[in-house]
Amino acid sequence: MEEFFGEFLSGPPEPVQLRLSRRALKRLRVLGIRNICITDHDENFGPYLKYYVNKRSAIYKQITENLAFLADILLLAKDTKEMLLRDERSLVLMEFLDRQGLRLAIVETTKEFRDNAIDFLGRLVEMINDNLIYEEIMSAIERIIEAAD
Repeated sequence: MEEFFGEFLSGPPEPVQLRLSRRALKRLRVLGIRNICITDHDENFGPYLKYYVNKRSAIYKQITENLAFLADILLLAKDTKEMLLRDERSLVLMEFLDRQGLRLAIVETTKEFRDNAIDFLGRLVEMINDNLIYEEIMSAIERIIEAAD
């Protein structure tokens, strides 16, 4: 019985940090991007955070402290592309990576940098599409940053 429930009870996979170069991280800050999160979906666990850039951001803390929050974001993303967090400073932009609406790209920014973040997110979604391979996501972020220079 434990063998059957063992995987389910262990919880979703741990999120993996996208280890960007210092130059890329600096450029993201200049663009006003506080964090990039990529979510995935698992048959056993439902939605979970797969990749992130910054552990100290408001959206990362919300997602990791409350698993239901991510499910709520997925539902919201069907009707809207952005939301303001309770701190009223963090603007969260989201766009689906797949047609089923199970994988999501999330960019955390502020109202002042909204246009930069929308452009970044659109390009990121276009480049990675439904491909959640670590190296592909890293490469896409680096190419977007190089093009922005």
